[in-house]
Amino acid sequence: MKKAKTKIMVIGLGIILVAMVAVILLSRGSGMTHVSLTGYVGGEKIGFLDDVRVKTILDKNYGLTVSYTKMGSLDMARTDTAGMDYLFPSNSFAAELFKSNGGHYKQADDVFISPIVIYSWDKAVDALMAQGVVSKVSDTVYTIDMSQLIDLVQSDTTWEDIGLDELYGPICVYSTDPIHSNSGNLLTVLVATVLNGNKVVKTTDISGLIGPINDFMSKSGYKETSSADLFSQYIRTGIGGKTLAALYENQLIEFAEQNPQDWAKIKDKVRILYPIPTVWSNHQFIALDDNATRFFEAMSDSEIQKLAWEGHGFRVGATGVSELTDDMRQMGVAEDVTKIIQMPDYSAMDELLNALSEQWDGAGG
Repeated sequence: MKKAKTKIMVIGLGIILVAMVAVILLSRGSGMTHVSLTGYVGGEKIGFLDDVRVKTILDKNYGLTVSYTKMGSLDMARTDTAGMDYLFPSNSFAAELFKSNGGHYKQADDVFISPIVIYSWDKAVDALMAQGVVSKVSDTVYTIDMSQLIDLVQSDTTWEDIGLDELYGPICVYSTDPIHSNSGNLLTVLVATVLNGNKVVKTTDISGLIGPINDFMSKSGYKETSSADLFSQYIRTGIGGKTLAALYENQLIEFAEQNPQDWAKIKDKVRILYPIPTVWSNHQFIALDDNATRFFEAMSDSEIQKLAWEGHGFRVGATGVSELTDDMRQMGVAEDVTKIIQMPDYSAMDELLNALSEQWDGAGG
């Protein structure tokens, strides 16, 4: 009888253990109720979301399938989000803008960061170094003095003026449209801060800054609304096209990883310039519903963070994940990014965007 009772207890404990395992599996991984998410995403993160390795981890470990529609960070904060589960802009300001337009969300938080850099080419950088505008701080890492660069642009200094006869016309910095896209918006904030004596821009400063800001930004003419599109143009057109382009640090790291043959052809000519000062782009995930909040757990996964950094160039918070690889050192990625400006508060950002919209009404691209 005792043996029979013992056997029943063992079976009972076994059933309990199986049930506990089942509960754990249902809360995570392959046993979890599968969820398909769709939303708007900034173009610079498409490579990450399309990465088969990332997709596999999201599917097997977190029960997620993530699809998207590409849209500029600021545009997605203004558009109709019916039927969408998330927004994935590149600026924490977008969440505040979304709320001010009547939007509601369950959770919003930064998952990646990436500094704004200026991409250029060897001969252009050599010419700017001769003028003291660019400095070489290590074997491969370069910085660019934003105050001096702004002076060159605003004074209509040409490439010929600084000894580079093969380039035509005035020096300018290409960017995306600051009304629609985050990288262009952050360049605008950076220029505004430098023009403001490197002090945080307030609402009371904007009326005196908008003229010089608009002058600087308009020098490069028509602007794309996607950072991915502008980066593609930078790579395809070479030094004679987008000679200086303000974009995200992660884009070159991702390009080199995904296109090794193309990268081998241009790697000796491409230069990354770290602006002094510069600004962080905070890639913020905005969960519009409960299903999308599961994405935050996935983004803390150590494998995903390693892929985000080494495969796509997004700096992340996990200890050691953002250490440079040999390939990154060779391409000129900086170990540390310093001299970061503080972003204006929401009211100042909103005022700046409104002022730019009035200046660029129908003309910005």
